[in-house]
Amino acid sequence: KILLLAAIITSTVASFAQTSSTSNLKVNLADIMTIEVLTKDVTINITTAQDYINAAELTGVKVAMPNHLKVVSNGGFKVKAAAGNLLGSSSAGIIESDKIQLDVVGYTKSSSNTSGELTGLTQGVAHNLATSAANALISTASIGGGTVGTVFNVDYTLKNVKNIANLPVDEYKTTITYTIEAN
Repeated sequence: KILLLAAIITSTVASFAQTSSTSNLKVNLADIMTIEVLTKDVTINITTAQDYINAAELTGVKVAMPNHLKVVSNGGFKVKAAAGNLLGSSSAGIIESDKIQLDVVGYTKSSSNTSGELTGLTQGVAHNLATSAANALISTASIGGGTVGTVFNVDYTLKNVKNIANLPVDEYKTTITYTIEAN
């Protein structure tokens, strides 16, 4: 009787044993939109007679900046650029910022596993700098235009500076501000 009772109790307990359970899993994605200038200094050297001729004309003097801008965005984005006029140390020395042309000439994705990125990508060509960031230098579609990390190549060209032969010999400087916003 005792063995029978023990067998009944054991089978009853065994029939109420828990054999599985569940847990809740969540993935929270936060908004992210960053831009980073990877090479901070850009220098266009005008050192030869041909450089002066080219800078005065539409040909221009170009400096290529590979791997210049890095963008990470969880959705479509626009990148804009603005700069003040380039000033020399003397008050007579000014090169207008719109004499600098920016061309985005290519890009590299940070990951090879990103085929669904950069939908609707437009890379700015013949984008003259201005004192306000009105036009997009780079843009993507609002849906599918995000990137886990893309590095863009940018060419800087000084061109159409009609008075370049009459500017004082000097170093002309400005700061370019790149901004990123949702598209």
